[in-house]
Amino acid sequence: MSLIGATVVLLLECGDLMVCGWAGDSRAYRSGPDGLERISQDHSAAQEMMDTGVFSAEQLLAAPQASAITRAVGGGPRLVLDWKVAQKTPGARFLLCSDGLTKEMSDAQIAERIGRPESPQQLASGLVTEALARGGRDNVTVLVIEVPA
Repeated sequence: MSLIGATVVLLLECGDLMVCGWAGDSRAYRSGPDGLERISQDHSAAQEMMDTGVFSAEQLLAAPQASAITRAVGGGPRLVLDWKVAQKTPGARFLLCSDGLTKEMSDAQIAERIGRPESPQQLASGLVTEALARGGRDNVTVLVIEVPA
């Protein structure tokens, strides 16, 4: 099923935890001492095909149906978000982004950038600039949130 609508990713602070909600293929990541962890899972045809073993991530790069999202804001009468809890540890960084970033940069490339000793604003701006320099095939939205040390 392919939908036309907007994707959404959000992060709520709840005491010592962060609660992430999403619909579509906008993503949330957490970066901490153990590296970069993807919090969200895409609501897309590509993710469903990988989950069922139909295609590998590499095979999906050339598949035209791979970019179809299966859940979106405005895609139906009710919006259903998936939710996941993440630890809010001192110094951790959370990255919220549209698929315009993840279409241009791999998780490894994002991990390398988010590990740099820059302010959240500098990191977000740098990631947007890098995605646009790599082709910018879609809108690129990036927000970096840092938990105070």
